[in-house]
Amino acid sequence: MLAQQAVLLVGGLSNKLFPLTSPSTPKALLNVGNQPLISFPVKLLEEGGIKDIFLICPGESIASKIHTWTKSYSGHAHLEVRCVPEDKDSADALRSVVPELKGKAFILISGDLVGDVSVKAISISHFINSALITAVLVPRRLSPASTTKPGKAPKNVDYVGLDPKHRQLLFFKSSPESRQDVLRLPPNAVQTLGQLEIRTDFTDVHLYIFDRQTVTELLDHRPQMTSIKQDLVPYMVNHQRRLQQLLSPLQPAGSLSPVQSAKDSTTISDSLPPAPNLLAHPVMGVDAVLSGSIPSIPCHAYMAAKDCYCARANNLHAYADVNREVVASVHADRLLDAKLNAKHGNYVHEGVQLGSKTTVASACMVGRGSSLGDKCSVKRSVLGANCRLGGNVKIINSVLMDGVIVDDGCHVQNSIVCNGAHLQERCSLKDTAVGPDYVVTEGSEHREATLAKSRLASF
Repeated sequence: MLAQQAVLLVGGLSNKLFPLTSPSTPKALLNVGNQPLISFPVKLLEEGGIKDIFLICPGESIASKIHTWTKSYSGHAHLEVRCVPEDKDSADALRSVVPELKGKAFILISGDLVGDVSVKAISISHFINSALITAVLVPRRLSPASTTKPGKAPKNVDYVGLDPKHRQLLFFKSSPESRQDVLRLPPNAVQTLGQLEIRTDFTDVHLYIFDRQTVTELLDHRPQMTSIKQDLVPYMVNHQRRLQQLLSPLQPAGSLSPVQSAKDSTTISDSLPPAPNLLAHPVMGVDAVLSGSIPSIPCHAYMAAKDCYCARANNLHAYADVNREVVASVHADRLLDAKLNAKHGNYVHEGVQLGSKTTVASACMVGRGSSLGDKCSVKRSVLGANCRLGGNVKIINSVLMDGVIVDDGCHVQNSIVCNGAHLQERCSLKDTAVGPDYVVTEGSEHREATLAKSRLASF
């Protein structure tokens, strides 16, 4: 039976997305392609046949806002909003809902994931391989956050160990903040297959299918696990060989009585390190043996198809990229609830007012109620609802959120401008982020800047 439940980690305020997020607009409600970010993972799960989705929110304020958003949701999945303390990390958030999960497996997904990868295909692959975990991997995008000098290890990347066929995940370590000079590999991973590729050109996009009982046991017996990506996933991947070696002597499954199985399970548990471990609870060993469901590929690497789109809007650079990419024609039909203007290849709402000699290039989006003055030019950009552009304004490779005012003669390139901001006449922005309701003074020039009223707390 395929997974029918999912846990969606909503997220809240983020330093990586400063100054975009605010108490009134948490990350999940930032617009991507002029629709709330949270709508993308919800739609992905619904299309994959998921019937129940737990939306885990940090703090009551964000939970209240997400609950309000669910009232406008018209899909078929059942959405249930859950609140956890703001200082809890992802594994603790998962602990809050694990007792209510049912079935053999469940899906966990990040609330900032935008994509059209097939959840149903991932789920089928998970069960075919009898996996304890299936992690979705996509080719890593080059970004300033991972760039280093020649000869130096990349930063902010995932170190992924794969078998030669790229089906089994044999090693996993993430380096979100600092460069890793030394990697310690589990010997069993190399000894078992003889070959192990350590790759940094793949990214774990925080979309997993977990064996429910395995995760329940680990979270229950290892309270020191606080992060799913930093603690839970690496532990499962890097200990899988020991698990198989300990279970294999007990086969064939049908040859043991329940009493014998319980006794052997206790022996197995005692043979592991003193810290709580995967078989710390005897019942887990009994069920695995009696059912004959010993994993053939315990940690499965699911490689997203090349024609799929899958990316996380989890920092400023990624947020800007995802906005521009989702309106590109190759992905938009699958990702957006918008109607393409076939003549111009763009998404300009029918109520938008365009001035004389104003052009909106292909792969651009302009939201409802917006108006553009004379001689404006918009290229590779997304404009939200109720934006107002004066005359001779140029917008290139940028995102303007709802209600932005841009006066005459302004130039905006590679920038993000948040809700209600006002760019006065002849402003020039390049590689700049402007916070909500911020006023950029007349004639000013800004390069690689962050303009905001105040820095907000992060989740």
